[in-house]
Amino acid sequence: MGNTWTGISDDTFKEYETKMLAHSSIPYDQFDIQNVEIDDEHNYVRTIRVGNPQNPPMVLLHGYGGSGVMFWKIMKPLSELYNVYTVDIIGMGGSSRPKFTIEDPNEADDFLVQWLEAWRQKVGLERFILSGHSFGGYVCGLYACKYPQYVRKLQMLSPAGVPVIPENFDIWKEFEKFPKERRPPKFALSLAKKIWKKRWSPFGAMRKSGRGCVNCLLKGYVKKRFYSIPKNEIDDYKIYLHQTLLREGSTEYCIFICFDYLMFSHHPLELPDRLGGVQIPVSFFYGDRDWMPKEGGLAVIAQNPHKDFHSKLYVISDSDHHMYFDNPDEFVMKMIEDLENLDQLEQNNFGQTDTSNRPLQHIRDNELQIMIVDDDSDSRQKIFVGNQ
Repeated sequence: MGNTWTGISDDTFKEYETKMLAHSSIPYDQFDIQNVEIDDEHNYVRTIRVGNPQNPPMVLLHGYGGSGVMFWKIMKPLSELYNVYTVDIIGMGGSSRPKFTIEDPNEADDFLVQWLEAWRQKVGLERFILSGHSFGGYVCGLYACKYPQYVRKLQMLSPAGVPVIPENFDIWKEFEKFPKERRPPKFALSLAKKIWKKRWSPFGAMRKSGRGCVNCLLKGYVKKRFYSIPKNEIDDYKIYLHQTLLREGSTEYCIFICFDYLMFSHHPLELPDRLGGVQIPVSFFYGDRDWMPKEGGLAVIAQNPHKDFHSKLYVISDSDHHMYFDNPDEFVMKMIEDLENLDQLEQNNFGQTDTSNRPLQHIRDNELQIMIVDDDSDSRQKIFVGNQ
């Protein structure tokens, strides 16, 4: 890979991937980094594994336009308990860029499932914890619908594509709930419709810009979206994003097929024939200032046989959509707490305990306390058109 006009190179990508991983405070020699080939066309999935291979496997999927290194702030505590795989979605991050030409939503959903299943087979995982953020949450939800036998627990981290669009939904009434400084201009809706019709990727615009414009766009992007990150980390991350976002466009275009211009899925995951009907435990996590609607998550939990104990909804304080950036300590604590009773569930289901999948063996059942923060505000208050 190399493009002198956009400033992309394999060496620079690897240099700043290494710098981002250094911010996790994990020694670099503890990471196992591979490009896992998943098909005969040599498409590969950038995979970063860290943690004791004897610990329970956990797979983390990032959001739209991101990559696995986005989880650098929560890698260390998770890797102390789990064998963690952070996976770059095919067509994003450091993964290969197959041409995306699918036009049908069902086919697009199936594509998003099958690359992950091909990766699972290549890596050799049998049963694992699956956690996905935003668009990655949508991918994880799709995967759990089709291959629930491989998923011990599904953690949906401010996921996209879950709720059904409400009857008589009025986006402008939702915008009125924004603080004034965060409300979009009046022309935003018509612009969004045009963008969706033309399928203009936000990263496509960067690729067509000159170097100076690209740097300006990236600076504005990271400042707006990742404002809680320290300057030294954000400076490295900006250069890392330059190396990933300006690669050839690929699966970034699937949002125009899977979602409408308001980012509601054409086939919402909350439906009973989708995630609403799975029998595995599912938990949802949202920031207290999150723009993702919680209603879909609540609907899935209400239909889940493990509700009230193994399937829960968590609200992370002082957080927007990127909980792992805004409040990583509380976020990762809740993720871990959510998994502490998983062995008990499997013991009840199968009549035996798998001690190899018990990272917190010192905690007795009567000591497990999952803290849920109720949020009575309208969680749909921050719906907007844009990338995740």
